[in-house]
Amino acid sequence: MKKYENYTRAQLIARIEELEAVSSETGRLHGEWAPPESFAVSYDEIYAINPAGYLTYANRIAIEHYQLEAPCNQYGIWSINPEFTPETWSEWLAKIKREKVVRLQHTHHFQNGAIVLFEVNAYYMNNPEYGEVVLCFARNMSDALCIQRKTNFLNLLMDTILSNIFVAIAVKEIFDNFNYIYFNKAAEEFLGIHAEEVLGKSDFEVFPDPRRAHEIHTEDYSTIKNGRSEKLTVEYEKPDGRVRMVNILRLLIKNPDEGASPLLLVMLLDVTQQRQNELDLIKAQEADKMKNAFIANMSHEIRTPLNALVGFSTLLAETDNVSERQEYLSIIQKNSDLLLQLINDILDFAKIESGALDYHFAEVELKNICHAVYVTQSLKMTSDVALLFNADSLPSVRVCTDARRIEQVLLNFLSNAIKCTSQGFIMLSYELENDFVRVSVTDTGWESPKKNNKVYSNAL
Repeated sequence: MKKYENYTRAQLIARIEELEAVSSETGRLHGEWAPPESFAVSYDEIYAINPAGYLTYANRIAIEHYQLEAPCNQYGIWSINPEFTPETWSEWLAKIKREKVVRLQHTHHFQNGAIVLFEVNAYYMNNPEYGEVVLCFARNMSDALCIQRKTNFLNLLMDTILSNIFVAIAVKEIFDNFNYIYFNKAAEEFLGIHAEEVLGKSDFEVFPDPRRAHEIHTEDYSTIKNGRSEKLTVEYEKPDGRVRMVNILRLLIKNPDEGASPLLLVMLLDVTQQRQNELDLIKAQEADKMKNAFIANMSHEIRTPLNALVGFSTLLAETDNVSERQEYLSIIQKNSDLLLQLINDILDFAKIESGALDYHFAEVELKNICHAVYVTQSLKMTSDVALLFNADSLPSVRVCTDARRIEQVLLNFLSNAIKCTSQGFIMLSYELENDFVRVSVTDTGWESPKKNNKVYSNAL
């Protein structure tokens, strides 16, 4: 279909003369009706109007649309378009004479009742042979209007999606120094920058740190080379210096227009919270495993004093010897204390998990604490392992601390040493180091380090 609106006036006159030359009839533009063949292939309505507002020419499409009959000069423009009257035509003619070319949209009423929107390009010509004439090319805009409306709706839909999606999306124009030409709302929120501050700028203008901008450009060039770049769970430094964990996808988009710049699409998904949730889940699973191991260990630890309580209570009932009864009572008392300590440990574990563990500080003698732990753990020793604590050779040390917590730590050290030592010895000791006390547990076991120690920092 020819775009006649791009013709000059001279070209239009020459075209009309050509049409008249091939016409099978003698009708001229201002004369009798004679539909020319050359415009028959056009899908536009083509008609000419004299200064009085009457048709002097109409092509096949116009004839069919308005069911015109020869001669065409019996029809005024108001026959085609009811929006015109003889008075309004005079106004339009004056405008067309003044501007030479006028483009307007009109609603045309066909004889079959259809009402269609047309875009009309009207050209004013004054030729000595034909006189004054307004040549009109009218194009049916219904399909174009539907397409435009659909396009507008799709653009609105796409803009709504891109503006509300959680993925940060940016588009760069490669030939224009990788300047940003699109920046969605998620990108604004992630980088903390408004789109107005980014569009038309490069990364060197957006990121204060040129090192970071250079890294991004290096990744952009790599994407141009490979067509695609994807990185999962990587650290991304924002313009404000904060680092987030993200998934990044870069795509090269080739522009179909010849010579037009290809585009670089960058999509970024912040997975920092997701990653943190995964780490928290792993920690929770590990904590659950530790809890199960703790419960299993406590079950084993509780059996030792319980067995002693049951066994020596039976022996106490069967003997009449006073010294034996005193010894059995002492053992029963020590195991009762041990059992109570284990139960307190379990309760403290629950308090630690809930963050409600209490500390009770008081001035205590460290030697007494170590001796109490030594006596308690002596009940667990086998004949092949000796538990040593030389209280007489150790200095007296008074510290302000929570005695129960120190006992718990020392019991854990000794329990681990007992489990890992099948023969030899386990020694509990402590020594002064300036303003600190170093308490240590040394064993000859092969499954653990030779020394397990803990330093308690207390002013003497």
